[in-house]
Amino acid sequence: MMPALLRHGLIAGLAVFSAGCVVPPVASGGDLLAETISLSHCPGRPLEPALLVFDQQAWSAHLREAGEQNAALGQWQVDFDKQTIVLVQMGEQPTLGYSIKLEPPVLRSADGISLTVRQQSPAPGMLTGMALTSPCTYALLNAADVSTVQVRDAESQQVLHTWQR
Repeated sequence: MMPALLRHGLIAGLAVFSAGCVVPPVASGGDLLAETISLSHCPGRPLEPALLVFDQQAWSAHLREAGEQNAALGQWQVDFDKQTIVLVQMGEQPTLGYSIKLEPPVLRSADGISLTVRQQSPAPGMLTGMALTSPCTYALLNAADVSTVQVRDAESQQVLHTWQR
């Protein structure tokens, strides 16, 4: 079932995977976004928030490091001549209840792409499970030769990360 959702996500817009749960595709609001995968435990458990943009070699290495932890990532059929993969990491968090997801639309300028992410954290006083998490979201973008990627927070519109080739 997951591969079918991935294939349909390339056409329909946005498919989100979180800790083994599948959320149905949602329209991306633009033709740049193929689909995303959001995880509560990013491969390698990154300690700090970060933005990574993968080429084919870096993506292959990342998949080897992820191993079986994130089998959904390996099911993407990526054409790096036409597509780019972006990873936005929230960094290590002290409890369950944190998440990060990409919000449509993805905007394209002459030299790059602008993404907006929504970061969720547990409400003050909310009971949460005690476990270190490292939320992240991957985006497979229908754009190649990207020279700049900028990530903004959906709430504050503050620039969280900027990547340049």
